[in-house]
Amino acid sequence: MKMTRRKFLNVSTAAAVVCAATLLPVEKAAAAQQTMAAQELLEQAYLYAFPLVLLDATRKVSTNAETPNDTRAPINQFIHSEKLADAAFRTVVTPNVDTASMTGLS
Repeated sequence: MKMTRRKFLNVSTAAAVVCAATLLPVEKAAAAQQTMAAQELLEQAYLYAFPLVLLDATRKVSTNAETPNDTRAPINQFIHSEKLADAAFRTVVTPNVDTASMTGLS
C-alpha cells in the first residue's frame, strides 16, 4: 500500500493528537504531585519552625529590660507579677489556654 503525503500527514497528526491527549494528563499529574509534595514539605517546615520563631520572639521581648519589672526581666532573673495576664497582655504573641481572658467567650 502506497502512502501519500496527505495520508502520512493525517496519520502523523492523529498520532500526535493521541499522544498529546494521553501524555498531557500524566505530565499534569506529575506536576500536581510535585506541587503537593512541595506543599507538604512547606507545611512540615512551618509546623517545625513556627514554634521556634515564636519562642525566640517571646524571649527577645521578655528579656528586653535593664532591671526586673512586672512583665520583663533580664536573662537569668526572675519576675514576680501581681496579676494574671489579661487580653491586653502582648508579650507572648499567642496567649495560651491558661491566660485569663474572655475574648473567646460570647
